[in-house]
Amino acid sequence: MRTVRMLMLITALLLPACAAKKPAPAPPPPPPAGEEAAAAEAAPPQRPPLADAYGNIPESLTGTWLVVANLKLPTGATGSRDVYNNSIKVFRISREEEHWRVDELALANANPLSPALDKANQVGARFVPPDDAREHIAREAGSMAVEPPHVDRIVIYTPGQLPTPRKRARPTEAQDFRFALGFLEKGEHIVAAGTTYEAQQVSDKEIAGLVKIASISAPGGPIVVPFVMTGPFTMYRLQ
Repeated sequence: MRTVRMLMLITALLLPACAAKKPAPAPPPPPPAGEEAAAAEAAPPQRPPLADAYGNIPESLTGTWLVVANLKLPTGATGSRDVYNNSIKVFRISREEEHWRVDELALANANPLSPALDKANQVGARFVPPDDAREHIAREAGSMAVEPPHVDRIVIYTPGQLPTPRKRARPTEAQDFRFALGFLEKGEHIVAAGTTYEAQQVSDKEIAGLVKIASISAPGGPIVVPFVMTGPFTMYRLQ
């Protein structure tokens, strides 16, 4: 059932992007030598898409956040012991009038969380960022560069408000989250991949809940392979 719900979510995220597609026009002739480099320098930096918002999104979501995801791995031979794969990101979430924007910021390769994160992943333990390392990243957050966009669509929504293929919005079964932040990516062999952060506990300084990662892949053939992973996440306010 969880896999079916996640695949439905990916479909709901994908539909507007597919509907907006038009046949690609013929490519323009290449520019004369020298003009291509000049045009690249003059072009404005790419920005990720504005987030589509559905429902009453809390204003307290705006800010810069350290996002720690603790995905649970299949236990296999480990028995009942939980095994985690941990990752960290930094999001800057802003609102421009009625539009929301989510920028991912670039963490330095030598960020102070790396040693503890690597150690936790080596043993499959759940990673919790040390306070002093979080404070260091908070001081550096204002100077972090924006990562190039790598997602096709971003949505922020409350339960029952995300449009689905059947109708504009539908009441969902009992869902214990306050709001969700979803990302959709498409690739050559990945038909669609979705990452959704469902916020369950929300305060001004921390947001915690369940992260879900699902993909629909077609590895070189007509067979479609669904894949779903879940685990807890925590967002810590940096600014």
